[in-house]
Amino acid sequence: MKKITLDRTETIEVLENLALADGPPAREGAVREALTELLRPYVDEIKVDRLGNVVGIIKGTDDNGTSILMAAHMDEIAMLATVIEDTGQIRFTTLSGLDPRMVLGQQAKVLTREKGAFHGVMGALPPHLRKKEDVKKLKINDLFLDVGTSTKDETLALGISPGDFIVFEKGVRMLGKDRVMISAADDRVGCLMLVFLARHLHDNRPKNTVYLAGTVQEEFGTVGAATAAYAVQPDAALALEVSIATDFPGVPEGQPKIELGKGPAIVIADWGLIVHERVLKALQDAAAEGKIPIQYEIAEGSTTDAAAIQSVRRGVMSGAVGVPTRYIHSTAEIFSLKDLEASLRLLEGFIRAL
Repeated sequence: MKKITLDRTETIEVLENLALADGPPAREGAVREALTELLRPYVDEIKVDRLGNVVGIIKGTDDNGTSILMAAHMDEIAMLATVIEDTGQIRFTTLSGLDPRMVLGQQAKVLTREKGAFHGVMGALPPHLRKKEDVKKLKINDLFLDVGTSTKDETLALGISPGDFIVFEKGVRMLGKDRVMISAADDRVGCLMLVFLARHLHDNRPKNTVYLAGTVQEEFGTVGAATAAYAVQPDAALALEVSIATDFPGVPEGQPKIELGKGPAIVIADWGLIVHERVLKALQDAAAEGKIPIQYEIAEGSTTDAAAIQSVRRGVMSGAVGVPTRYIHSTAEIFSLKDLEASLRLLEGFIRAL
């Protein structure tokens, strides 16, 4: 069996197709279009459901084989405009977990319904004008998006209104030979894995049928994964994700170590899932067989699409695999191409081991 090997230049080109598209929860259309076109040449069938999930199907050689769903979410961290101030700035609420410290000063854009995107910067009352005791107490409702206007009427004239989605500006940049800095690595890295899995399985047909799903609204409650799983009725499933790397200063003592360059992270448990024992064994067997380094994650403050998938219909044996990534839910997340390649090899081995 030929090993999955990534070409760096090609990988970055495909990643840019996915990562530079805007995809707030429930508005993933641009990402879905890019992912669909990347999957289409390599799958036997492709479908889009009412919620907007896209599912590519690679039929296995064994009609009695195990059916496997691989799910990566297309949406990203985002905000929703709530109030336009008299001075023109836009207040917002969040649609996913956001740390205010990561937001202030970042470039973002508001996606209007009819007039396209307008760019701006996240602002707040500067420390010079805040009470000393309040400087370190930044909250989301202290922040606003400034698109360069000076009055409410100017902002409204641009076509901006409450209910418009706000996303961060995007970019992809290499850091050295192996590391990639990207906004929305969560979860365009997972979508990227769907594409390269499709390419590999197209030429190396597995016995098990594989469903490759780009799901919607993971960041707003794992909404799409449940309907995608309900439709395809898989026996087993993996969420393809990023995992929270802890190889930087300030990580609390006793926190499990997850490092860039040390291989994919298998999620043992998070706040919505305990990995199914058969799924865990198949992942471990695949890692041993392929001599793939692996790490383990216990995520106490987050969950993935697998949490929604596991309880669909009669139940789905579920787990999650993540590419270790620094600074998740920020505008500059960092991962390793080495870990991406190892993750793909692990997933391919899992498909054959289950």
